[in-house]
Parts: sequence; structure tokens; C-alpha cells
Amino acid sequence: MTNQAIEDNQQNRSPADDLALIREMMEAGKRRVAFNGTHLVIWGSVLMAGFFAQFLAVKGVMPLPMLAIWVPVLVIGWACEFLLFRGEAEPSEKNLPILAHATSWIAVGMGTMIYFGISMVFDTFEPKAITLLTTAMIGAAFFVTAAMTGVKWLNMVAAGWWGLMAYVAHLKIYDAEMLLVMAVATGLLLSLPGFLLRRLSPSGE
Repeated sequence: MTNQAIEDNQQNRSPADDLALIREMMEAGKRRVAFNGTHLVIWGSVLMAGFFAQFLAVKGVMPLPMLAIWVPVLVIGWACEFLLFRGEAEPSEKNLPILAHATSWIAVGMGTMIYFGISMVFDTFEPKAITLLTTAMIGAAFFVTAAMTGVKWLNMVAAGWWGLMAYVAHLKIYDAEMLLVMAVATGLLLSLPGFLLRRLSPSGE
């Protein structure tokens, strides 16, 4: 397409056309977010189990090293996604809401894994630090998703994660009971939103 043709096309577009395009993009983003609701259910569930297992390990009820708990948690999460979504993912729709949603959650995973891996290798892991990091990033991911898809109630979920971050930041002592708090948080602020997002899916999906 020539530059002149592009300019003519832009001139022929009305504000109503632009608004319709934006709405179409947001609806596509909403459909993808609804589809990805099951991902939140999966990760909320496995992380909740991981935090509870870590609490039992710290209390000596189930004495296991950290890697013996969290490596299986990650493997189970990824295996569930592979088995449940193999061949079922929607076609990649290259629009801004979908890209923003997907990229924000990729950033959450990458940021958390980079900190966890490096801190374990150099023996500098701090539970409070990774909690602050993940709660901030998960809140940001929900906030971006809400803004880009129009699913406004996700802002309340983002606020929940940031509220948890603020609570952790004010603590002078980060004790084992915070693992139970995180277990509850992943259930209420990951799995539950995932269940609710699934309701946005058209029937039959």
C-alpha cells in the first residue's frame, strides 16, 4: 500500500470508526483474558499448595528443603497448562490489549524466576524481598489488564495485591505465618478472579 493510499484511508476514517476499532480490540482482549482465567485458577491453586507446604516445612511438620517444594510446584503448574491447553489456545490476535495483558504476565513470571534463581545460587534469598517483588508485579499485571480490556473490577484485585505489598513492607519481622497469608492471598486474589474471569467466556468455550 502506498503512502498516498494510507493517507487517504486515514482521512476516510471517522471518529465512529476509530471508536468501533477500539471497542473491537477491547472485546478481543476481554475474550483472551476470559480464556486465560483458567491459567489464574491453576497457578493460584498450585501456589496456594506451595505456600502451605512451605509453612509446614518451616514449622518442622514436613521437613523439606525449599527447592523440594517449589520445583514440583512449578513443574505441576506448567504440566497442567500444557495438558489442559494443548491445541486449545485461541489464535494470536495482534492487538494492544492482548499484547499488554500477555506481556504483563510474562514479566511477572520472568521477574520472579530471575530473582528466585539468582538468590538461590548466591544464597541471598529473602522471603520478604520476593514477597514484595511478586505482590507489586502481580498487582501491576492486573492493573494493566483492567485498563486495556475494560474489565474494571480487576482494579480491585490489583488494589488487593498492592495492599498486601504495603502490609508486608511495614512488617519489621517476617515470620512463618506470612506463608499462610500468602496461601490465602493466592486463593482469593488469583484463583477466585480466575473463576470469575471464566464467566466472561462465551458459552461453550
